[in-house]
Amino acid sequence: MRLSLASTLDFPRYDGDLWVAVQHHTDRPWNDVLALWQALDIHLTHAIAHVKKEDLGRTWRYEGEDLTLGFIIEDYIAHLRHHLKMLPRPS
Repeated sequence: MRLSLASTLDFPRYDGDLWVAVQHHTDRPWNDVLALWQALDIHLTHAIAHVKKEDLGRTWRYEGEDLTLGFIIEDYIAHLRHHLKMLPRPS
């Protein structure tokens, strides 16, 4: 969302494992975590649908590399699919 408001951003490295540890996801009931993911992804889908095409080339400087907003959106979807494959399948 911030990248929709600025042409370039420079953020520190994202450490997913540390974020999970600090937020204590594993202390929450699985259904709560799943509901949170679902709500966030529904909202992100809505927000992504409203990203202006001309903003897709805006860049986030990440560890010396420039990542476009378009790439970040596509990479998030691929990353989400990776996590979905890890979920247990109902019997």
